[in-house]
Amino acid sequence: KGGAINLIAQQFGPDVTCVRFSPFEELSLVSCGMENIRFWRVKEKHIPGCLVPLGVLGRQTQFTCLGFECRRRGHSFFLGETAAKLRVFVSTSDGRLLQVGYQS
Repeated sequence: KGGAINLIAQQFGPDVTCVRFSPFEELSLVSCGMENIRFWRVKEKHIPGCLVPLGVLGRQTQFTCLGFECRRRGHSFFLGETAAKLRVFVSTSDGRLLQVGYQS
């Protein structure tokens, strides 16, 4: 109650349907929308994005929802898993589910 809201970064970009903060890294986000899935990292009051190369798979595709492969607080489901093996799941409006490597 009564707390202040601080704008730490701002970015304008593509059509975004869903955005989630990463449970693995502070100030990192993943978004999805029409023909795109992007990873974002807040850096010096800017949010540069990294587009996931989807090729033909992304054409005319509305990505609608995303979720991270983890338990609470960003812990992997499997003991000994490294960030290189973590996945983000992204659904489409036509019922498909994609797996995207979090680090690759």
